[in-house]
Amino acid sequence: MPDLIFVPPRFEVYRAVSRQNREIFAAYTPLIEPLSLDGAYLDVTVIEMADEVWAWCEKNQNFGATVTVKIKYADFRIVTRSRTESRVVATRDRLHEISLSLVRSFYPFTTGIRLVGVAVSKFASDTDGRLDLALDTERS
Repeated sequence: MPDLIFVPPRFEVYRAVSRQNREIFAAYTPLIEPLSLDGAYLDVTVIEMADEVWAWCEKNQNFGATVTVKIKYADFRIVTRSRTESRVVATRDRLHEISLSLVRSFYPFTTGIRLVGVAVSKFASDTDGRLDLALDTERS
């Protein structure tokens, strides 16, 4: 009976090789659009996007309870998944966990992916889940 061996992912290696591939393609054309059925590539992309979202949240000291992942497939279909926590997402690691869980709910992929996005909403400072913008109603 075969034994199952779990090998931990090495995202930093995958990310480095992915960047090298993009640099090679960029030497020949600026029109690069990564398409992949590779879940590891998508996981790395989602982690990077979640890091950017987290940086914004930290900079603005505004944290949200809803995490949304949106995927646009090569055939231009768009699908969205979101999860609302009972409290704001308080750590980057938790944002990673939720984002990865949401994107993995799309597995297995049968069509290439054109775009992926990660967002946070339902901010603690909101009363209805939207970011309020102050508008100047006075005319000068």
